[in-house]
Amino acid sequence: MNTKLTETQTAVLKAATSRPDGNLEPLPANLRGGARTKFIDGLLARGLIAESEGRHLLTDAGYAAVGKRHPVPKGVQKMDILDAVAKGDITDALA
Repeated sequence: MNTKLTETQTAVLKAATSRPDGNLEPLPANLRGGARTKFIDGLLARGLIAESEGRHLLTDAGYAAVGKRHPVPKGVQKMDILDAVAKGDITDALA
């Protein structure tokens, strides 16, 4: 992905990739008040994060912006779409 990021955006996104759930928090101490809101709104607008239950979590695009991939939780296997089609379970493959 060819997303231009500031140093702060890059650092925050990279830090979030190291958290199991991709949570953006904690943000650097210098991002308070309006700066914090503007920072989060900018990432939301670009689709790099999404809000879930009051938390801001990295999206696949957020991981990709810093050269990472969204981790698959342990015990969960990604089903190859061709395997799903062959098994006739296309709804799971498209989810």
